[in-house]
Amino acid sequence: MGDHLILPGDPPIALDIRPSARARRLSLRVSRLDGRVTLTLPKGASRRHALSFVEDKADWIRRHLADRPDAEVPMPGTRLPFRGTDHPVVTGPGRSVRLADGRIEVPHRDPERTPARLMAFSSTRPAPPSPCPSTATPPPSPSPRPSSACAIRVRAGAPAPPRAI
Repeated sequence: MGDHLILPGDPPIALDIRPSARARRLSLRVSRLDGRVTLTLPKGASRRHALSFVEDKADWIRRHLADRPDAEVPMPGTRLPFRGTDHPVVTGPGRSVRLADGRIEVPHRDPERTPARLMAFSSTRPAPPSPCPSTATPPPSPSPRPSSACAIRVRAGAPAPPRAI
């Protein structure tokens, strides 16, 4: 894969260096999930040029790392709000995070990756299906009024849902 580099300073910053045949320029990223800093190098870029680039951007990197919220680190044994309900986080079988029996199960291996896995899990899970009929499909009953579940979803000033004739 790539090399690792420690940028000296206060605090020292670990960088992952990732060479890429598709990259056209140096690219520096700070992950919102786990704060990992990645430097992507285009093919043929010199390591000296990359180090100079990172040193020039050291303040930018530290500023972005400092801007990350100091949230509680979710680990097994804590509770995590998900879809409006607090769920206990526990270790479970498998290689991915899953919601089972009211618990959020995380893999027992690589515990240092648990916070990033939980962030990815909570941001990629679709919401449960809406009880409201789609605007492309007519309501199931000939009633001119939407069901109470749909009425909750209509905002003030928004167009009214289609009516059955």
